Amino acid sequence: MRQEEIVDFNRKIAESNPTQLICVLYEIYFAYQRDAIEALEADNQEKYIKAVRGCSRVVQHLRSILDFTYEISGELYALYTFVARELAKAMYRKKKQEILDAGKIMKSLEEAFIQVAKEDSREPMMNNTQKVTVGLTYGRHQLNESVAKDIGTRGFWA
Repeated sequence: MRQEEIVDFNRKIAESNPTQLICVLYEIYFAYQRDAIEALEADNQEKYIKAVRGCSRVVQHLRSILDFTYEISGELYALYTFVARELAKAMYRKKKQEILDAGKIMKSLEEAFIQVAKEDSREPMMNNTQKVTVGLTYGRHQLNESVAKDIGTRGFWA
C-alpha cells in the first residue's frame, strides 16, 4: 500500500461514522488486492504474501465486528468466511483467480454498504480530531494540505 493511501485512509477513518468506517475498510481491502495482483504479475512473492495477508486481516476484522442481533449478520459471516477461504487458497496456489473471486464478493458487499452509508446521518465516531484543509498554496499546480489550528482568524472562507 502506498504511503499517500495510508494517509488518506487515516483521514477518512478519523472523519467516519460507523457505517462509513466499514466502507473505508472495503477500500483498504481493494488497495491490498491491487497490490497482491501487481506482486503476482511481477513475481514478487514477499510482496504478494504481505498483500494477501492484508486482505485477510481486513476480512477477519469485518467478520469480528458483526453484530449478530441483526439477522443479516449470519449471512455476512458466511460470505466473509468464504472470502477468507479463497484468500487462503490464493496464498498457497498463487493464482489470480482466487483473489478475483474473493474480490467479486467484496465488491458487491462494498456497493451495498455504500448505499447504507448514504442513509446513515450519524456523527463521526472520533470527536475533537484536527480538521484538514486542502487548497492551492505556494504554486499554481501544487496541492498542499495543512492542519487548521485556529480556523477563525486567518484568510478568507467561502
